[in-house]
Amino acid sequence: MADLTKKPYQKTQFSNQQLLEFSKCMTDPFYFLKKYFMIQHPTRGSISYNAYDYQQDLAENYHNYRFSISMLGRQMGKSTTAAGYLLWYTMFNPDQTVLIAAHKYSGAQEIMHRIRYAYEMCPDHIRAGVTNYNKGSIEFDNG
Repeated sequence: MADLTKKPYQKTQFSNQQLLEFSKCMTDPFYFLKKYFMIQHPTRGSISYNAYDYQQDLAENYHNYRFSISMLGRQMGKSTTAAGYLLWYTMFNPDQTVLIAAHKYSGAQEIMHRIRYAYEMCPDHIRAGVTNYNKGSIEFDNG
């Protein structure tokens, strides 16, 4: 069984294909979300995240604008989309701090759970090394 996290500051040999994949993920959050962001489905288990158009638009707004206000209904995958984007953002942008806020602590915990699960499902050549990994926070070795 593979480790849940990648050790920090680990020196690793990567193939040319792995370097190309890492480069694509680093420069394109939508490529990362489509190819490497995994979610837990209640009946089908671990599945790839296939965003609907409105979820793609939401992620594009996160990426292109500092502030984002969206009028969307309940149960439309907003938290899952945010979790995927936040995972990409923190793994591929050094020295970033992200706060997850929700009206109830359990809501913030659920988003962290989605981020941790998706991180654990990423292959080692994509995921960042971890210096602190617990129920309430993740710290990557990129800052």
